[in-house]
Amino acid sequence: MVKKILSLLFGLAFWLPIAAFTALILQSSIPYFMAPSTDAFFLERPALARNPLWRSVFYLHILGGLLVLLSAFLQFSKVLLHRAPRFHRVQGRLYVWSALVVTAPTGLYLAFYAKGGAAGRIGFAVQGVLLFYTTWIGLKHILQGRLNDHVTWMVRSYSVATTAISFRLWYIGLWAVGFDSTYVAAIWLSTIFNLQLCELYLHLKKVNQPRLKGLPA
Repeated sequence: MVKKILSLLFGLAFWLPIAAFTALILQSSIPYFMAPSTDAFFLERPALARNPLWRSVFYLHILGGLLVLLSAFLQFSKVLLHRAPRFHRVQGRLYVWSALVVTAPTGLYLAFYAKGGAAGRIGFAVQGVLLFYTTWIGLKHILQGRLNDHVTWMVRSYSVATTAISFRLWYIGLWAVGFDSTYVAAIWLSTIFNLQLCELYLHLKKVNQPRLKGLPA
């Protein structure tokens, strides 16, 4: 009983902030579509903002990223996994194709125009490559029926996707303490921190994680 309560409290402590920051990203993305001419992001990049190709790719990236974050949110629910496996599959397909077809490719394109010089561009490109690779491996495992390997790699994929959240947290934190090169540092710290946290989580879960069986059709 105590273990279940602690597990529930830990889950709430993790998922509530994730939900809150996902909602904030959703809210902060609305001005990109509603009032782009007055948005600070576009005002900082007037030449790019007038480029129809860059702007189209940027909008696709925002939409794809939001779909990835929102569609993944319920995928970690064991109750939903076993009681509504079809819904899990639909959400999973939405996540996978949003990541592979939209978010990762557009992220790689936009990385070439990122701030922060070469370090900033490479940092965002690495995130795009990692998102594609981890998602692709996760997809390959589920198609081969390797459920535990699928879960492992999709957790890694989600850890890369949520760099969109941790990047903003690192940026605000570094800016608050007056750290130089805040933008570039936040890119790399968000990637490294998320991946390390992910591997720690997978290591801790491995001991007590039962082998998953096939889901009902």
